[in-house]
Amino acid sequence: MILKLITYNIQRGIAFDSLFSHFTSIPEFQQADVIAVQEACIPENGENTLSRLFRGFPKGYRWSYRKVMTYPDKEYGNGFIFKENWVPMAEEVIPLPRVSRLKWYEKQKTEGGAPDTKSAFVQTFRVTPQPDPSLPFPSREGEEGLRNYLIRITNVHMDFAGGSLHRQAQLQHILKFLNSQQKVDVDIICGDLNTIGKFCSPKAQKNRRSVLEVALNQGYIDCSETIDWTSDLFSHIDPDDPARHFLTLCKFLGLHFRQKTDHILAKGIKSIHRAKKVTLPHTSHLPGSDHVPVYVELEV
Repeated sequence: MILKLITYNIQRGIAFDSLFSHFTSIPEFQQADVIAVQEACIPENGENTLSRLFRGFPKGYRWSYRKVMTYPDKEYGNGFIFKENWVPMAEEVIPLPRVSRLKWYEKQKTEGGAPDTKSAFVQTFRVTPQPDPSLPFPSREGEEGLRNYLIRITNVHMDFAGGSLHRQAQLQHILKFLNSQQKVDVDIICGDLNTIGKFCSPKAQKNRRSVLEVALNQGYIDCSETIDWTSDLFSHIDPDDPARHFLTLCKFLGLHFRQKTDHILAKGIKSIHRAKKVTLPHTSHLPGSDHVPVYVELEV
């Protein structure tokens, strides 16, 4: 079975029209088995961004959402859009370790100026592969290929504050929970791990590796390793960002700060068929968020 997965931090859905266009017209979104979304937003007296995006999908899809951050006038959450042959069997929201205080520069980039409360959304699916209609039965992958799989996906948005040691602790906390749960065929951890720093910087690469190795040392594979960067701090400015004036100036000057913050880690897969950023022709950064969607095809 080939599993097609996208992870995408949609930056609170502030550019909803662009996002809706991407989700409804770009083939990777329409063909994905599962789309893991971070920073879906529910504004005060408003509608869930993920619910609005879901309207662009044809019959045969479902969606799920859980709150992972709360502020006085809104909440943010992680969620999934998935095909109906992915049947939810279990779920859990895991509160993540929190930093005790913020450094000065972290306060300038944190909404409310206080440490975030972060959680991971874990959902376990029973998946019955859909046979290729172009192949005659029983040669469609064989009976073994049509068996059910248990696939667990942890959709995470880690702290940008606290440094790599704090992010290591958050990932260790997730793994401790997963290791205490029911065994599954495939475990996937994906999302915005906030492994910040310029993607080509040796220091940032070292810090990023120190976080990922927490999972790699437990048998996970870095499925998005070949992707160079996944976010550009100056590409798309949130009007509610406390650092918006500085970010806007940098964008005006044509500057870039590209980072490898988004990752897909998996255990139990046979191979990685494809890993790439989702883009449009002649663009390196899909407009609509300061992150780009990461797409993988994994053989299970």
